[in-house]
Amino acid sequence: MLVKMKKILTLVAALAVAAGFLFTSCKKDTNTVKEFSYAINVDVQDVSWSSDPDGDTNKGFQEWLNNVLSPIRTAFGTNGDVFTLKGTEAECDAKVQTACKLLEPALALIKGGDATVTVTNKTSGKTVWSYRLKK
Repeated sequence: MLVKMKKILTLVAALAVAAGFLFTSCKKDTNTVKEFSYAINVDVQDVSWSSDPDGDTNKGFQEWLNNVLSPIRTAFGTNGDVFTLKGTEAECDAKVQTACKLLEPALALIKGGDATVTVTNKTSGKTVWSYRLKK
């Protein structure tokens, strides 16, 4: 009986160790250094702009949109609407928030449109920063 009890205790201990490894490996590790991808998005609600001298109204909208996106792209060294940062998720998200907060006074000067500008951590799916532009 004692031998059987020792075998059961050994089996329970082994299962506990295995379960510990399983739950540890499934836990979200926010301290891991890796590359995070971010997306810049402009959700335009209303924009008024003048057409260029050739009458191309789309060109006026593109100029307005470039005025919105240019400072954000410059801050993160990208030509597009996606950029990457390397570090822990918390560090990278904090860098994005800090840089974007510094851009808010310049963005406030852009008139002619109502839009919400966001930067989303594509890796986690979390919106890291959001700013509302007003006409």
